[in-house]
Amino acid sequence: MRNLLIYSCLLFISAACGNSSTKKSTETPDTLQNSLAEEAEASPNSTKNSTENKADKELITDEAEVVPAHSTDKARGLKTLHSLRFKFAIDIPQSWKGIDKSGNGDGFIIEIPDSKAEVSVYGEEISSDLLSIYKDLCDESLDYTFANGSNGSLCKSGNEATYSQIAKDVMISIDIKDQTAVEPKYREQLDQVVKSLRFYYGETEEIES
Repeated sequence: MRNLLIYSCLLFISAACGNSSTKKSTETPDTLQNSLAEEAEASPNSTKNSTENKADKELITDEAEVVPAHSTDKARGLKTLHSLRFKFAIDIPQSWKGIDKSGNGDGFIIEIPDSKAEVSVYGEEISSDLLSIYKDLCDESLDYTFANGSNGSLCKSGNEATYSQIAKDVMISIDIKDQTAVEPKYREQLDQVVKSLRFYYGETEEIES
């Protein structure tokens, strides 16, 4: 009888422990979910803010690479266009416009008031093979010196003229699609604009070695 009583007690204790273990196992996911919910309430935008902050930083970096900067020199009646991507600068009259239509910051379309002339200035990474291809497209290739003394080239192909210079595996160019479309009153100004093309690496506008 005593053994039967002890056996019954053991069965009762075992059943009680089993129920307790099952209850804990069942409640664990809910407890974890509630804990995560509480953490989310305590900091609802932590993950979102982290992602947004990273995106903001990347966006600022991208903008710094592609968005042009402008400065003006009213004393000379000029304004300067800077390409922050390819590090070049060019001076144009204040009444002219430099518009970045590329979407990637490689250069500008230069709009001359009341003129049909198509003028663009741009930069690109250059290799010896690509340079050779460009030279083959020229009807005539001439040496050209820019206003700051930098040596470059003039590529003539029909009525089109492209003035270029190279530094650090980057070529910057100003292209006049049809020279005959440039009105006589603008030709001297356009010549000065072409000559002003230069590499720009900072406030001193000097080429870094």
